[in-house]
Amino acid sequence: RSFFFALSTHVRPWCSLYTEINMDAFTHYTLTFVLYSFIGYLCEVAYCSIGQRKLVNRGFLYGPWLPIYGFGGLIVDIFLVPISHYPVLVFIAAIVLTSTVEYIGSWGLEKIFSIKLWDYSRYKYNINGRVCLLNSSLFGLMSMILVYGAYPWIQKLFNAIPVLLAERMAEVLRILFAVDLTLS
Repeated sequence: RSFFFALSTHVRPWCSLYTEINMDAFTHYTLTFVLYSFIGYLCEVAYCSIGQRKLVNRGFLYGPWLPIYGFGGLIVDIFLVPISHYPVLVFIAAIVLTSTVEYIGSWGLEKIFSIKLWDYSRYKYNINGRVCLLNSSLFGLMSMILVYGAYPWIQKLFNAIPVLLAERMAEVLRILFAVDLTLS
């Protein structure tokens, strides 16, 4: 039926975290993207607001979401959960994959929108100020928490949503995101 379901037939026998989802892949990936984008937004706002002792909006969009975390969530879902029986591999792959997303995201924002939302130049072991070892390691750790802690609960949450409602929610969220991206 789809890439996700095709992948699931190969993953299910050896991936205890995998549970079959009751919706199509596009709906699943939309909800995953938006959920992680929202969670990432909340984490960034909290982290930066505490440090600066005032409310800091970390997003470049109007809505409460940071797409880079949505892409990170999709990476966890698609690439890391299937290898969850190998924690060291999950951690290393998470560092490489999320750092790649962060680097491309930084480069893309700078080239397309002429904005630089983060700069790690002052950190040791950085690559062009776009990624650094500290944050890459933290993303690896966060990915471990997602794969082994949050992922099974998120799948249960998604499976509790009736299919038709999930599809409508995903449609509305795609429209809202597209409008937000266009207006921002």
